[in-house]
Amino acid sequence: MPFLNPWLLLATTAVGVPVLIHLLNRHRAVTIEWGAMVLLRKVMKFRSRQIRLEDLLLLLLRCLIILLVVLAAARPTTQWSGIIRKPDVGVVIAVDASLSMAHRPGLESRFDHALDRTREILKSVEPGSPITLVMLGARPRILVRSTGYDPGRCEEALSGSKPLAESLNLERCLGELAELFAEIKTPERELYLVTDGQATTWGRLSDKARQGLSDLRGSGRVFLVAVENSGSQNLAVTHLELAAGVLRVGALVRYQAEICNFGPEPQEGVEASLLVDDQVVEKRFVGRLGPGESASVPLYAVLHREGITRISVRLGDDPLPDDNVAYTVAQVRRTVRVLCVDGEPSDRPHGGATAYVAAALAPGGLEHPDLTMEVETIPWLSLAAARLRDYDVVLLANVPGLVDEAAAALGGFVEQGGGLILFLGQNSKPENLNRRLGQGEPPLLPAELISSFADPGGAQDGMRMDWTSLDYPVVRPLRSLPLDLLSESRVYRLFKVRPLPESRTLLKLSGGEPLLLEKSYGRGKVLLFTSSADRSWHNLVVNPAYPIMLHHAVMYLLQQLYEQPLTIPQPLVLPLPSVQPGSEVLVTDPDGVTSSITATQRNGQASVELAETLRPGYYLIQADKHAPAIPVAVNLAPGESDVKTLDAEALGAAVTSCGIQVLAADQNITAAVAQSRAGRELWFLLLLTAVGLLAVESLVARWYTRHNGG
Repeated sequence: MPFLNPWLLLATTAVGVPVLIHLLNRHRAVTIEWGAMVLLRKVMKFRSRQIRLEDLLLLLLRCLIILLVVLAAARPTTQWSGIIRKPDVGVVIAVDASLSMAHRPGLESRFDHALDRTREILKSVEPGSPITLVMLGARPRILVRSTGYDPGRCEEALSGSKPLAESLNLERCLGELAELFAEIKTPERELYLVTDGQATTWGRLSDKARQGLSDLRGSGRVFLVAVENSGSQNLAVTHLELAAGVLRVGALVRYQAEICNFGPEPQEGVEASLLVDDQVVEKRFVGRLGPGESASVPLYAVLHREGITRISVRLGDDPLPDDNVAYTVAQVRRTVRVLCVDGEPSDRPHGGATAYVAAALAPGGLEHPDLTMEVETIPWLSLAAARLRDYDVVLLANVPGLVDEAAAALGGFVEQGGGLILFLGQNSKPENLNRRLGQGEPPLLPAELISSFADPGGAQDGMRMDWTSLDYPVVRPLRSLPLDLLSESRVYRLFKVRPLPESRTLLKLSGGEPLLLEKSYGRGKVLLFTSSADRSWHNLVVNPAYPIMLHHAVMYLLQQLYEQPLTIPQPLVLPLPSVQPGSEVLVTDPDGVTSSITATQRNGQASVELAETLRPGYYLIQADKHAPAIPVAVNLAPGESDVKTLDAEALGAAVTSCGIQVLAADQNITAAVAQSRAGRELWFLLLLTAVGLLAVESLVARWYTRHNGG
C-alpha cells in the first residue's frame, strides 16, 4: 500500500501519547484511610478487574483514533481490484525538444510526430486530473504545471511549441522532472518521455542519468515513447574561423569552414558559400562527402569596408537547416599598427631580433605591400616616450628591463584593450621583468620568469616541439602544415618559467616546458614566448610556421570580445565602455525580437548580460536605438547535428536496468497504457472511521462514568 505523503508516517509515534498519560495518571492516586474503607474493600476487589478492562478499551480506542488520523494525513492508496472505482491518475508528459527533433525529411518533423504522440497520451487522461507538460532541452521548459487537465489549454500549449536550438541535457532535465513528478498527488502517477531516441544522448547514458531514470520509476510508472523518424541524413557546418590574412580594409583573407556529413549515406554535389554582410562573395564546390566524412573548405574574401563585419558560411537546404550555417564577426581596421621594441638594436641586415618579426609580419617585395601590417621598430630605451595608444599591438624582443613609467604605460595599454607580445632572449633580466610586470594585482606577465637554460643534449640537436595539441586560435592554423615540416623545428635555449594560475599554455616542448603562454588583462591580452624572436635560440624563424603563428598572434590580440562566437546556450556577456551601469540597452535576437536589458556593473565597467542564448545567428546590441548595433555571433553545438537514432530494441537495452517500459514508434499508446488503474485513496475512509470511533469513545466514556458513579 503506497502513501502519497509517506513522511507523515513519523507522526504514528503520537499513538504512545494516550498510553503515556494513562501510565502517569496511575501514579497520581492518594491513599486516605477512613472507617468505611473496610466495608468497601470487598466491593472494590470485585469491581477492579471490570474497571481495568474498561480503561484498556478506552485507551485502545484513543490510540486507534490517533493512528487513523495519521494514516489519513499520509494518504495511503490501494491497488485492490475489487475497489468501487478507478483511481485518479496524474500524468507528466516530457517532450524532447532538442535540435535533432527539428529534423524534417518530409512534410513533418520529428517534433511534429512527438506532438501527435503527446495528443494520443492525453486521450487517456480524465478532465480535471492533474497534468504537467514539459519541453526538454538544455533545461526543462514547463508549459503546464500540476493543474487539472483542460484539453483546450493543453492543445494551445502544444500548438505554440517548437524545437529548441540546443542539445538535450538529460541529467539536468531528469533531476527537475523528479520534482515535477513528486508534485502530482494522485493514487497513481505516470510519466511519459517522448523522444526520437537520439543515439548521442540515449546510446551513452551516464551513471547519473541511469540513476535519475531509476528514481523516476520509484515514484510511478515511466514510459519511454519513441517517435517516428524517416532517416537521419544531415549535413552541417561544424566550425568557422579565420585561417589567414589580416582584418584590414582591402586585405585578402581566408576563412576555413569545417563541413561534416553526419548521415549514413554519401552526399553528392556539396557546395559552400561565404557571405560578407549577408552578400555571397564566394562559392566553393566541395563535391562528394561520404558517411561520417568531414571536409575543411577554404573560402576567400576581400574586405572592402571598415568596421564590424558579419561573416558566415552557408550550405544548401537539407532536412535540418539550422546547422547549415556558421556565423562569426570580424572587426575590420583601416590599418594594423605593430610597435616592435628591440632590446639589442643593430644596423646590420637582420641583425636585431625585431628584424625577423618585421620580415614575418610585413615582408617586402610583395606585389601588394600595402596589404600587410604597418610595423615600426624602436630601441628599448625609447619605450617610455612612445605613444602606445597609436598602436594596436606592442612587441618586446630581448628587452633587458623596463623603467617604472614604461611598465605602467604597458599595463594601461593592455588594460584598455591593447595586445602585448613578449619574446625573451640573452639580454632579458628576469628580476627586472618580474618586478616591473609581474608584481601587480593582477600581474601583467602570464608566468614568473626564473632563468634561461640550454638543451642538455647539445645545441646541435636542440629540443623538439610538441605539435600534437594545437587547440588554441593562435596555433590552430598550424595544423594545416605537414607534420614533417613542423617536426624540423628545434629550440636550443629558453627561459624556465612558473606559469600563473590564470594563464594558459598554448605551445610547449616535447618535455612539457612551456614555450608560448597567454593570459587576459583587463580588456586586452598578453602572449609570452619563452624563447627568442630571432634564430639565436631556435630555428623556428626559418620555418613557415613562424610567420603564420605571428600573424595569428597579432590577430588574436586584436580580437574584441564580440568577435568571439558563442555556442548555444552559452550566456552572452559584453562590456560596453560607453554605457553607464543602469542604462537600458536594446538586444535584438536572431528572430528579430527586441528587448530592453539594464546594463550591470561587471569588472569595473558596464556590461550587458543574457543568461543564455537560444537561437543561432546574430544578436544585435545597441546602447540606444540611434547607436550602431554590435553583432555577436551565436552558433549551434556541433554534436547535436548527429541525428542518428536508436530503434525501440536498442532504446530498451539502453534503459533495461531502469525499469522503464519502451513504446515503439508504431506501437499504440492507448492500448499500452489502458491497463488496470484500479484502486483509490483511503484517506477519506480512514478519517471518517476516526471520527466515528471518536464519537463511540465519547459515548463509552460517558456511560462508564455514569455506571461507575452509580
